[in-house]
Amino acid sequence: MNIEYIHPRNQYQLIIDKWLLQPNVSEKTKSILRRGLWCCLNPIEIHGGILITGINPSYDKNVIDEPADCTFQETVNANGSNYWQTKHDMVKGLGIATAYIDLFPLRMTKQDSFMNDKVIPLQLKVDLLQITQRSIESIHPRLIINPNMSSCIYW
Repeated sequence: MNIEYIHPRNQYQLIIDKWLLQPNVSEKTKSILRRGLWCCLNPIEIHGGILITGINPSYDKNVIDEPADCTFQETVNANGSNYWQTKHDMVKGLGIATAYIDLFPLRMTKQDSFMNDKVIPLQLKVDLLQITQRSIESIHPRLIINPNMSSCIYW
């Protein structure tokens, strides 16, 4: 069975590649962009379900390789962290399809660094958020759960 996904990875990668080529982008920003990205695979049949949002995927300096993209449920099952288990527990037992999307696909651990426009320029955030918005519109959720208080400023 061939499942179709809402998967903006290629669109995000085009933005990242563009920013890596700009001479006025700091080396700190470029090093973050070179880490790669992570996107949750959201099957098209999730249309009209629940969407849980995060701000950005974590980065572990001991895991250099870009993690493979996978669905929300695959991530919960494989990762087992408190972060993912908490998200799963929010919707467990509802019987409603659940999607997940980070507003920004850049792998960073400290959100205060992410929020700093000197580290991640505002225009880069805008460029990435436009793609995220189109993805959210494609998911067409009936309910959006935004459990990350730091990301409230983007709504």
